[in-house]
Amino acid sequence: MIEARPYQSECVETLINEWRRGVTAQAVSLPTASGKSVIAALTAKAASGPDGPGDRIFMGAHRTELLDQLESKVRDVWPGVTVGRVQADRDECDAQVVIASIPTLTHASRLKRLARERFDVAVIDELHHAASVSYKRVLKALGFLPCPPERLLVGFSATVFRADGKALSDVFEAVTFKRSILEMIEAGWLSDLKAYRVETDVDLSGVHTRQGDFATGELARAVNTPGRNQLIAHKLAEFAPDRPTLVFCVDVQHTLDMAEILREHGFRAEAVYGSMHPDERKSALERFTNGGLQTLVNCELLTEGTDMPRVSCIALARPTKSPILFTQMVGRGTRIHPGKDLCLVLDFSDSRNDVCGVPDLLGDQKPRKQRQGRTLRQLALDAAEEAQEAARRREEAEHLRVRERRTVEVNLLQRSGWERTTDSDEWRLPITSKAWVTITASHDGLYDVTLFTPTGAQQIAANETLDIARSKAEKAASEYRERAFGQNARWRQEPPSEKQMAALLKLKWHGAAPSTKGEASDILDRLFGRKEVNV
Repeated sequence: MIEARPYQSECVETLINEWRRGVTAQAVSLPTASGKSVIAALTAKAASGPDGPGDRIFMGAHRTELLDQLESKVRDVWPGVTVGRVQADRDECDAQVVIASIPTLTHASRLKRLARERFDVAVIDELHHAASVSYKRVLKALGFLPCPPERLLVGFSATVFRADGKALSDVFEAVTFKRSILEMIEAGWLSDLKAYRVETDVDLSGVHTRQGDFATGELARAVNTPGRNQLIAHKLAEFAPDRPTLVFCVDVQHTLDMAEILREHGFRAEAVYGSMHPDERKSALERFTNGGLQTLVNCELLTEGTDMPRVSCIALARPTKSPILFTQMVGRGTRIHPGKDLCLVLDFSDSRNDVCGVPDLLGDQKPRKQRQGRTLRQLALDAAEEAQEAARRREEAEHLRVRERRTVEVNLLQRSGWERTTDSDEWRLPITSKAWVTITASHDGLYDVTLFTPTGAQQIAANETLDIARSKAEKAASEYRERAFGQNARWRQEPPSEKQMAALLKLKWHGAAPSTKGEASDILDRLFGRKEVNV
């Protein structure tokens, strides 16, 4: 039997009480490693009681690891209950608790068979998938979309939003229980995170965005290079030579190449990925769990349904623009474990300011100025100190009756770089001192995008959702930046400036003198690049 943690019992009680009040479709937001599968199992058991919706329970997820976790936890918290599985060749629809693979139910015959059963409660793990067509089709067929008063639909996730902008409000009425990662760390239920951002000179400006994140093939070609992989190995040897480590890569080839380089540096490392033989993958995971391996290198495999509490280092060899993916990757290291002080995060960030970082986990508690080597709790204290200092300055300015010209609020819930003036609903992303792109609210929750350059204003998009507007705005900014600073920019053909030549002299450049500003700029970039990467 599993002994529920206090917040897990509180969550179950809240769900049942809110159902009695008429909230039939509820979302739960808890950080990775909070035991959402345990809460799901406890909810199923509580719902079958005399004061709950009923005793026929449907539980759905999209990956085998998640289904296995749900089945295991249900059996632990509810001895004697009959548990059936609908997946592959298993079609056990008549059990009291049916745990089903959503991909399996995309087959019309399988869904039709299951729909003949009447379920009182539906539980969806990783609810950010619930707005997809496949999930909606299943929920509708089972009678949970919309959810009637006599039934209960519950979804669990660490990230109650979707990267593609599809509204979860189409499925769920409200988030009825929520705990932040900082609250869980301070309560001692999760391990603190200590983050270092290793900045590289890899250029991602040409990598396109697909559904809210970098295009996989283009990203892999940009980051899977011997130099960058060697840098990651060196930094792991420097910061985490003995820590059990998960490395997240872009694709299979990146995973294989990274594992090979780590082994060359003396790490007991192995690659794991979805397409490898299940027995080989299982063996590698077991050896890591038992301490036979120090490092597991993976791509899109260990982001969900992975319980490895001994992990005390996360190496993000792949940058991402997706808060969902970033949260899932970092969350693999937050489980508490005997002897584990904290989880170290090495975030290998390339030449983009719109990628996710560890401070983004704090949401509106994120500090504006971020220092290296700070834990998540320390970053929250930094933010509180900044807020106190800002309040003191405002009070001082009011006392001195200084007329305020402009106050800029950094959008802490979106990616870094976006700003908003306090007296308007306009968000602005600076490109240069004379160019920027804006997002402004139009109507009914839709937004317009405009590019401003020295030659005038250009409308980029109109009446788009916020995620799509942001994506188009950042693409416009990237394309303008390429026109202004890329290899074909006009200024690159001009003669070198006096400042450039003076800098080359100071850096003791002995090569051929550059004939253009572009050549001078490239030489200076290479010279500065000789310096050690700041960590």
